[in-house]
Amino acid sequence: AGLTGLLAASALVFGASQAAFSATTENDGNSWSAGTVTLTDDDSGSASFTTTDMVPGDQDNACIEVTYGGSSFDLTALRLYGTATGDLADDLDVQVAEVDDCDTKANPSTVLSSTLAALPADYATASTGFTPASGDTVRGYDITVTLGTDTPNSEQGLTATADLVWEIRSDDTTS
Repeated sequence: AGLTGLLAASALVFGASQAAFSATTENDGNSWSAGTVTLTDDDSGSASFTTTDMVPGDQDNACIEVTYGGSSFDLTALRLYGTATGDLADDLDVQVAEVDDCDTKANPSTVLSSTLAALPADYATASTGFTPASGDTVRGYDITVTLGTDTPNSEQGLTATADLVWEIRSDDTTS
């Protein structure tokens, strides 16, 4: 009985000697959300050109304003590329100048000069433009298409079509 009492008393002392101070802190309410990357243009994605009956030397012009509306500003430069089809595409010269806006066409800077057939075909080979920043999200693209003065007589009645694409990305992946 004495040994049992000694063991019980030792257990109480050992248990009491294991007491310690402690404290905790919490970091509540953590959350994450993805940013957005959005582009719009002032013609609502519709065709800017529907030119007919061109003869060598004729020009057509349109200006498209592209607006960045996303929340992320860690972006690549805006890129322009497209696809063209039709036998007349080799004879149509395309000049694209980036401008501050389509009303004033101030501060033009050439971003593309080629034939319609030789447009960059994808993001990786595209012509680059401005990089949006907070408070600076709109640019105009003044596009002039000219039927070459050296277009042969045999090209009469031919046609061409093209889809132009403006693309921006949140990283510099070019594929």
